[in-house]
Amino acid sequence: MSTCLRAAWLTSSLATIALLTLGSGCIVGFKVESDTAGEMPDKNSSDDQTASGTSSGSASDGTTSGSDSGGDSDSASTSGSTTTTSTTTTTSTTTTTSTTIGESTGETTGGGAVGECIVDADCQLFSDCCSCQATPVGEEPDKCDQVCDETRCDLLGIDTAVCSFGTCTTSRVKCDDSGVVCNMPPPACPAGLLPQVNDAGDCWTGECVRGIQCESVPSCDACPGNGWTCVSYVALLSTHRCEPLPPACEGTPSCECAADAYCDPDDFSICEAENDGIQCICPNC
Repeated sequence: MSTCLRAAWLTSSLATIALLTLGSGCIVGFKVESDTAGEMPDKNSSDDQTASGTSSGSASDGTTSGSDSGGDSDSASTSGSTTTTSTTTTTSTTTTTSTTIGESTGETTGGGAVGECIVDADCQLFSDCCSCQATPVGEEPDKCDQVCDETRCDLLGIDTAVCSFGTCTTSRVKCDDSGVVCNMPPPACPAGLLPQVNDAGDCWTGECVRGIQCESVPSCDACPGNGWTCVSYVALLSTHRCEPLPPACEGTPSCECAADAYCDPDDFSICEAENDGIQCICPNC
């Protein structure tokens, strides 16, 4: 029985591969051996090494390639006679912050604001010798020390507290002097106060009132800030009125928060914010 032996030794920097062919049939054996320190690599073996598939990871030598198509971080590296497989895992952390307005402080914003009243019954009238004002039920302002026969509300003819846009206010009195015809001068009122006109509108009462207590005021100068604004109804004959800001405005007048409260959509259908006030304009008046 004839026997032919062909042996080819291929040497690379990574392994020595022996190819054996015996007899008429080809029996091929692969043996992978690590290079020992100090061995010189064969320059002619690099192409053969690539063809043989160096990432064999066979069970016989106990090496698992663990390579991934995702990139170089999972590839195996060899140095000397030691094979080391390193795997890098990247973890991404996403932080989501949820903020609820007013959740921790009890504050409210953007339409969720709440006024001191909802209906007239939430308000009460307070009066002494020095002032006439409306407060939420249960609140008692400090009283002045003066002694008088009539309180301020009695002198002004104010007898009701009402809830107006979330704020407790007094009922209004007349301050429009356009119809005054009596032969008497108006009272000299301190700054910030206006002469009161009687119910008939033809003469002065001799009293001075705040602009926020008037049915209308001669100009927006009579309206205070601090939660109040001037609403001008612009038509052929324009009028001005001091109004408390709706809670949704949060202290700053704007048409977005106040147009529905102040402007009549049938007549004064156009709203404009100007000079810290609101203008309700009637295009057909």
